[in-house]
Amino acid sequence: MVVSRRLTGVWMGLVATVLALAALPHAQAAPAVLDELPDGVPMAVVVPSLSGLDAKVKMVANAMGMMAPEMIDVVGQIKAETGINAGLNADGAAVFVILAPLPTYENMKKGQEPEMAVLVPITDYKAFLSNFNAQPAEGVVAVTMKDGSPAFTKQVGSYAVLSPKQAAAEGYQPGKKSAQVIDSVSALGKSVLEGSDAFIYINLQAIEPLAMPALAEGRAQMAQDLQAAGAVLPGVQEYLTMYLDAVEAVVRDGRGVVIGLGANELGIHITKAAAFDPGSATGKMFKAGGDAKGPMEHLPNQDYLFAGAVDMQALAVGDLIDKLMAGLEKMPMTAGMVGAVKPLIPSIKQSKGIAFLMTPPDQANMMAGGLFKGVNIIHAADAPAMSKAYQDVITNMNNLAIEMPAVPDPQTGQVDPNAPKMKMTYTTQYTPNVLQIDGVNVDQYNVSVQLPPEMMQANPMMGQMMMMTGAGNQTGYIATQGEYVVITTSADAAAVRAAIDSVKNGQGLGTDQTIAQVREQLGPKPAMEAYINVRTILNLGNMFAGMFLGQALQIPEKLPPVAMSMNVEDAAMQGKLFVPISVIKAIKDIADQVKAIQQQQMQQNGGGQQGQGDQDGPPPAPF
Repeated sequence: MVVSRRLTGVWMGLVATVLALAALPHAQAAPAVLDELPDGVPMAVVVPSLSGLDAKVKMVANAMGMMAPEMIDVVGQIKAETGINAGLNADGAAVFVILAPLPTYENMKKGQEPEMAVLVPITDYKAFLSNFNAQPAEGVVAVTMKDGSPAFTKQVGSYAVLSPKQAAAEGYQPGKKSAQVIDSVSALGKSVLEGSDAFIYINLQAIEPLAMPALAEGRAQMAQDLQAAGAVLPGVQEYLTMYLDAVEAVVRDGRGVVIGLGANELGIHITKAAAFDPGSATGKMFKAGGDAKGPMEHLPNQDYLFAGAVDMQALAVGDLIDKLMAGLEKMPMTAGMVGAVKPLIPSIKQSKGIAFLMTPPDQANMMAGGLFKGVNIIHAADAPAMSKAYQDVITNMNNLAIEMPAVPDPQTGQVDPNAPKMKMTYTTQYTPNVLQIDGVNVDQYNVSVQLPPEMMQANPMMGQMMMMTGAGNQTGYIATQGEYVVITTSADAAAVRAAIDSVKNGQGLGTDQTIAQVREQLGPKPAMEAYINVRTILNLGNMFAGMFLGQALQIPEKLPPVAMSMNVEDAAMQGKLFVPISVIKAIKDIADQVKAIQQQQMQQNGGGQQGQGDQDGPPPAPF
């Protein structure tokens, strides 16, 4: 949904400042701040305290090696932007509020804007008014902001309400209903409200009357656009319909959302929580509890690009899988594949947990399908039955043909309706017992993909990408060890051996020290956790440094990963992203290295100026 929104002068400055404060100090519990929100507020952006801003920002800036003055004196920057100096309470909370009732969608399309207000914490209302050369008066006082825009203000307890609309300032009343706000985001949302340094609260029930007409209009426009596209995009309408159905369900079933921002001495975090009607389809997707740590501990402890695990029983994935399969079955490009994988669906729905990792590419085989390799560990309800289901899927895919989108004529850009249908075909093979590792029988599978010649001619790069990624010809192993099924996406005997060993001893990647460092930041027993190994990615980029820079870059020997998690409880979820400060600093240091190398090379090449088309200068780095 796109709605015209005009916030000028101080209003834009205040909103941007609040949204940007991802690293603020904890100064007071969120419920006290929430009592200042009006009843039924559609949205609010809250900074719980201004008193420790400079100290916290200095801490983050110091850790990152960034000491720009504007990053240090945040409160001073706010004062300079707004002209509010006298009477400001740096120990109070700053709040930006979108007020109820919201305009209708039709009126917003015509230019009507929601009413809004800013709560400014004050120590003395008369001193606050002196910032605008105004005097106290009964009721609302008209003032002129520093940028010349008109505003209206009145005192509400320890706050001054500022709004560009007189009626909004006059009618502002604290709802004193923090309990209702907390209930709307559940206990998981409450932890975000109380544990964040800044947060955005969204009342989904209040915005539903506005959001639903916008989604309906978007759906109609999508259908019109796809009809114009015709045969070029078969199946896309079904896919987008599934997506819009899901978005509508979230808005319809949702109660409240909170997005929290914050930082500590270890890193910066963004946390989102949402609560839904417990009786709704969306609410029933989220059960209580969850523990992804167990599946993570059965992954092989090796270098990785991306790794994660999901507690399948904490999420009602069965209904979600059924809906997804039903939708995919309606699409020409995926219907055949749905039929092929159906034998596996019951085992997936009943599985207890899934862990997965992607390893860095094999440099020697990068151009021959070695770019992406992975290991999957599945804690199955019936491991032998799941292995047999995988074998059935591979067998079912043999000679499977999938109709592809038509390719427009490169000259006219039009699709010939009489052109023969193009099909992508699969050739598969499944071979039992090709290896035996410590008494475990290991099967091998192979899946080859043949693209239509017309598609390859129209886009030659597609074939090269499929070869590099291994998507055109994938060979891997499948093995059963106790309650676990091990699947690799490469024919690497060492990889499947390491996976079987980790399943047996349970001392795998999930026990790694660098992961343990950041897991503490994710909250207890997440239903899903995932990690991005930035050091491995930087080392991967370093493979190209010699080509582009003439020398390798210095990468830290150890870096904690970027971490993500999802916690669930009855009809609610909480997702978190944690980025260690050491990772941010490492990326900044590498950027500084690249800059220094390029400057040195420019000096050696005669001091060519950047941006002047100097052909003797070094090419830019690929990151």
